[in-house]
Amino acid sequence: MNYKILFFRLISILLLAHFCFSCKTKIECYSDKTSKSYEIRVKLKDLNSIINIPIRKDIKFVDFITKEPLVFDKKTKEATIIKNGEYTYINDKKALSPISVFSEKNKMIKINDRFYFGTITIYPESSITVINSIPIETYLLSVLPSEIPATFKIEAMKAQAVIARTYSIYFLRKNVDNNFDVDDSTNYQVYKGFNNVEDKYLKNIFSAVKSTEGKIITYNDEPIIAYFHSNSGGKLKSGLEYFGKNSDYPYLAAKDDPYSIDSPGYNWTYDLSMDQYKTLFKTDSNLSYDAISFNDSGYADKIKIDNAEYNSKLFRKTVGYAKLKSETFKIEILDDKIIFNGYGYGHGVGMSQWGANSMAKQNFDYKDIIEFYYPNTELGYY
Repeated sequence: MNYKILFFRLISILLLAHFCFSCKTKIECYSDKTSKSYEIRVKLKDLNSIINIPIRKDIKFVDFITKEPLVFDKKTKEATIIKNGEYTYINDKKALSPISVFSEKNKMIKINDRFYFGTITIYPESSITVINSIPIETYLLSVLPSEIPATFKIEAMKAQAVIARTYSIYFLRKNVDNNFDVDDSTNYQVYKGFNNVEDKYLKNIFSAVKSTEGKIITYNDEPIIAYFHSNSGGKLKSGLEYFGKNSDYPYLAAKDDPYSIDSPGYNWTYDLSMDQYKTLFKTDSNLSYDAISFNDSGYADKIKIDNAEYNSKLFRKTVGYAKLKSETFKIEILDDKIIFNGYGYGHGVGMSQWGANSMAKQNFDYKDIIEFYYPNTELGYY
């Protein structure tokens, strides 16, 4: 037996055990290993009325302007920030300046029922505004399982990590004069804090982020606007077609996407009762085929309802994005209901997440996936 190798293995195990013992949770261990270079400012949209933060020794509450610490009674277990009329209060005291909250040990901070890393800044405005400033690489540990199933193949997860990082850098540069870069909703990319990161998937999530650390997708040496969606339905839309001239780039091109066919979200149906239709569109008349114009592929293009005309995009928004999963649908009208038969899930621009997973299953790596969904681009570093 090689006792020297055995000795070094034992030391490594003990060091790893010591390192993880010093962390409260596994996600905190992984967070400590992520790069702390650039930070992104995330607006937490749902936190605007009552905020509860447990008080711990490592958590500091500081006046954002004066940098003076806020002092609580030793018996106080929780800081409650609430909007009451014109003023914001923190444990019954008026908060006239923004408040910053952070952990000196890079531990998670609990806010209501969610956990966050980084610094939380609470602005006592007309409604409470909460901004989470967090290192981008740590932020991605939450974005990945918020946006794609954690069971995805590792190369698809790497592609999503590069795309999410690119998306972050794009808006960080664009919104430099605002008090936040992105919010935590589908307006940008979904960020649910760190409750949703299951321990059993952490290794792969961390590997996808760490192995692509700092990598972004560029066009003409600038970060691209890296749109993505769940499933293209077999055909990608161009940025110009869906989002307009501000998204008219050669890397957001319309083309066939064979990798998304027969993956989850590829096709769908939805039944809307005629009564529901009348309520949603505030009309007394049933929908008829005469009111619908179809494109060359047989999908609904424009729908006239009374004196208003709806394109498929506005029609979908009115019915609901989760019900009509894309703007690519055919319509069948019966006496008492409307049947929608559609393809794709999401806007269909940029990377199809389920298509990326299919590519990964076929042994394409993350660079191949990015090259297919964002042609004419290069990989760079921020």
